[in-house]
Amino acid sequence: MEPVVAEQGDPHVLVGVIGKPRGNRGEVFVEPFTDFPERRFRAPKTLNLEPPGDREHQLRPVELEQSRQIANRLVLKFRGVDSISDAEKLRGCRVFAADGEDVELAEGSFYHHQLLGMTVLAESGDQLGKISGLLRTAGGDVLEVTPPDGNTGQAFLIPAVEEFCYDVDLSEGIVRVRLPDGLLEINR
Repeated sequence: MEPVVAEQGDPHVLVGVIGKPRGNRGEVFVEPFTDFPERRFRAPKTLNLEPPGDREHQLRPVELEQSRQIANRLVLKFRGVDSISDAEKLRGCRVFAADGEDVELAEGSFYHHQLLGMTVLAESGDQLGKISGLLRTAGGDVLEVTPPDGNTGQAFLIPAVEEFCYDVDLSEGIVRVRLPDGLLEINR
């Protein structure tokens, strides 16, 4: 699975990634990256698309006409996307919420873009690195941490759960972690 990455300080909120077309009328399956799919994908509304591989955030606004669940999968229909070939062109696009459309989060919850670039400190106070990405897995979110020397080949993973990440201070840009013995060695 590819990490969900955005630039540090990125104001855009990633809400999904478009998969394969569904049917022959321009509908697409979407993998949601939100805990609020019923709110984020309620039609009609404007969303922003970013083509695959474009990390310069050349976002293109699109109008969501319809959204629905089919067998526990989310299906979207955008205005002007009316055929399989139109839908196929959207495969791999990242879907972002409209600017300024933040959902109020519960205490202790954070948007992925808020965590990217934050410094990770061990209980001892040692700097372990910076959060360079996030992975969504069936077991929950996982932080990808790049060591202080910036060697991305030595990046390691930490489950993004309160048991390990016991203090997140957005104002200081610090995540304090309590790791079980051997976790760092397993990752390297």
